[in-house]
Amino acid sequence: MAPLPISARMAKPRDKTLSPSTALLPPCPGPKLQPFEPQDALIKWGPRLGKTSTDDADSQGFVFRVEIASRAYAIKIFKFYHPASEKFYWETYLGKSYPLTKVIFYTDPFYAECRAYGRINQARNEGTVKEDIATRCHGYLLLTTEDMMWLEHEKGIDLRTDLIDEDLRRALGGDLRARAIVKDLETGDSGLNKGNIGRAWRNVSLQNSLNIYNRDVREENFMNGRIVDFGSSWTEPHAILDSADAKDADEAREQRLRDCSGFDEMTEKGRIKTTLKTPTSQHNLRPRKK
Repeated sequence: MAPLPISARMAKPRDKTLSPSTALLPPCPGPKLQPFEPQDALIKWGPRLGKTSTDDADSQGFVFRVEIASRAYAIKIFKFYHPASEKFYWETYLGKSYPLTKVIFYTDPFYAECRAYGRINQARNEGTVKEDIATRCHGYLLLTTEDMMWLEHEKGIDLRTDLIDEDLRRALGGDLRARAIVKDLETGDSGLNKGNIGRAWRNVSLQNSLNIYNRDVREENFMNGRIVDFGSSWTEPHAILDSADAKDADEAREQRLRDCSGFDEMTEKGRIKTTLKTPTSQHNLRPRKK
């Protein structure tokens, strides 16, 4: 792996006045993700990966290539998110009285990735899944104030700190450091093709078997036949899926079919010839989408 160019921001000691996080996240029932070790590691920032700035308004975060201890990683930095932006949806299932300090664990894209990767890492450690069904995740990282300022002022990154009000501050436990997740740096086979489409479907199917519903299955979210993004995912147990109305409507089944439908639409759009038969292609099912 070639080192980062000299023009990349050089690593600097991380702020020792901030306590390194040792907590598993999110702090609610269900799978959790461990912190990246060490939390105070030196980070050498490289180029931004993936989407361009024209896509930023609709994105959940930003992905950069970095080096930590001479090893290359991809780090996804999440924008701050306020559950009030989707209140009309989760209130339908959870009710108006459901506390924002809890609903954030099931709606924030950062916590969505923590929950999905927590379940995947657990399955790998237990031997339930013996292959990489998603890009490997090494834990979450809380950025320093210095890193946040550099990203905002030097790279033009909008972390949406404007969304932080007293309700969000309370929901985040008062810790307003930007959240990030450290993953393997995927290189090589981007997107989908005839050679990796079978592996991609197997990975989606295995994730569903672990009660992980990606809810955003599309070609841009695959590298080497593996999904690299879980920011929209639901992982059981999940407050919305466990609500009475959702159970009556079999919402979990709807989400599984949503992933299958997304996969079928993706192969059709990409004109990828395949003999794969997903549940939706077999029965011509098209689940409703949010």
